[in-house]
Amino acid sequence: MSTPEPNSAPEGQENTDTDDEAAQQALAALAAQEAGSDDDGDEDDDKFDESKARKRIEKVTREAKNLRDRIRQLEPLAKEAEQRRKEGQTEAQRLAEEKAALEVELAELRTANIRREAASTAGLPAEFVEFITGAEPEEALAQAKKLAKAMKAADSPSQKPDFRQGARGTSNSGSSMTQDDLIRQMARQR
Repeated sequence: MSTPEPNSAPEGQENTDTDDEAAQQALAALAAQEAGSDDDGDEDDDKFDESKARKRIEKVTREAKNLRDRIRQLEPLAKEAEQRRKEGQTEAQRLAEEKAALEVELAELRTANIRREAASTAGLPAEFVEFITGAEPEEALAQAKKLAKAMKAADSPSQKPDFRQGARGTSNSGSSMTQDDLIRQMARQR
């Protein structure tokens, strides 16, 4: 009986212990199978057929190699799928952040629109919209009306101005009197 030659791995591939383990498992399975078929009492079947065992080992070895090759082919695909899943998760997070930012922007635009409508309804010019701070339509309209009322009150004063008030200039219509002249005049009148 010749000893089986160890499996030589092709160049670039490592010969692993799994080949030996697979061969040993195949031998054990074959031996168990042959031992189970001994029930018919045929003595020729009791003999171990080395060529059949070798063929069986070679077949199992080929299958194991094919499976390893298949795993090597699928590993990059599995890594790529995992990376896509992670990117998808990152994409989902990015989309969630973008959605939140857009919702904030939408809320700001709605508030600005409410304030413009309130100013327009109250008859305020567009430059006074910045003084309305209400975010709800009712609140903004109340502020706009109050501002419009204050502007009308400022535009049409309820009292006419009294121009006699305030500092008055000295009148030099007649003569220019000095203090001494004024005292003399007062003394004469007594």
